[in-house]
Amino acid sequence: FCNAGFDCFGFIEPNASMTIFAKDPTILLTLSVLTIIGGLGFVVWDEVIRVRNPKKWSVYTKLVLIITASLLVIGTAGFMIAEYNNVDTIGTMTFGQKLLSSFFQSMTCRTAGFASIDQASLTYSIQDNETAIKQYINAKRYINKDVAGENIKKIDKFINIIEFNNIIY
Repeated sequence: FCNAGFDCFGFIEPNASMTIFAKDPTILLTLSVLTIIGGLGFVVWDEVIRVRNPKKWSVYTKLVLIITASLLVIGTAGFMIAEYNNVDTIGTMTFGQKLLSSFFQSMTCRTAGFASIDQASLTYSIQDNETAIKQYINAKRYINKDVAGENIKKIDKFINIIEFNNIIY
């Protein structure tokens, strides 16, 4: 369950993480799918496989899937909007490559720790806001290594953010 081997040895390029694959959909989508599947946890996958009808899924499973999908969609859009014209990150890529890199960064900043673009070149809005929020939501790996516990914390923190927004606005 450790992804450090993808970068710590630097056989391809030292400290490159996945940046050399920034435009490779096969590598980035495979890693994304595997990371997302692993992040959902055994409890959710067991229920999805056993109970084929989504209407019969537990509230927990529904919340985990909805929150995960929402974080990915909102994060992808936010990353793409903030970095769209940044030539040091995705600004020189085609639209499809921008979408791919934005999706990968949205997925990885809260779960895997990979980087398909140079993190030091990100705009401040991404460095300070989106990544911090996602890491807060997913701070689980330092608190509890149990995936079911991770998703409960994710749901709890999501509710905290909603409550915080209600207080502010």
